[in-house]
Amino acid sequence: MTKRSVIGQARARLRMPFLLTCGMGFATFYACAATVVFIQLVIALAVGGSHTLIGRDVMRSEFHRRTWWLLVLWPVTTGPAAAIAYSLWKELPWSREAIIACNVLPFVALLMVSIRVRDPGNVIGAGTWLLIIVAGMGWYLYRKATVVAYYRAVTEHHARRLAANRERPDK
Repeated sequence: MTKRSVIGQARARLRMPFLLTCGMGFATFYACAATVVFIQLVIALAVGGSHTLIGRDVMRSEFHRRTWWLLVLWPVTTGPAAAIAYSLWKELPWSREAIIACNVLPFVALLMVSIRVRDPGNVIGAGTWLLIIVAGMGWYLYRKATVVAYYRAVTEHHARRLAANRERPDK
């Protein structure tokens, strides 16, 4: 990649709406930080020795029993954040859907668990937050004029790129 293309990419990023730029930065930071924590957890589980949970020394078996779910949770939380960062960096049209899915799914999961355990307080709270998140993100991503114009330009650019790739003969 030449210096000129890097500068061109940086200038193009300046046209991205401010909150999307912030979201790209936060998603990248979150994915990187979660990966560092995941690597530390894997090392802690693999290496023998003493383990501490909440300031208390525990046996290795208890440490494994109490932390296994973090290994399962890592791809569930880090994957969508990485997808958001990647899709915003590459200016892909599906980044809006990734943003909404990543932010709505935790509230949907909480709502479903609250209904299952019959906790009316959490049902009302999760339902309220779900509506607020969906309404706010829906307005910002699909109604705010600058963001709609940005995604229209991204979609057109993506379509032109796909058409150019189809027209190019295979080597």
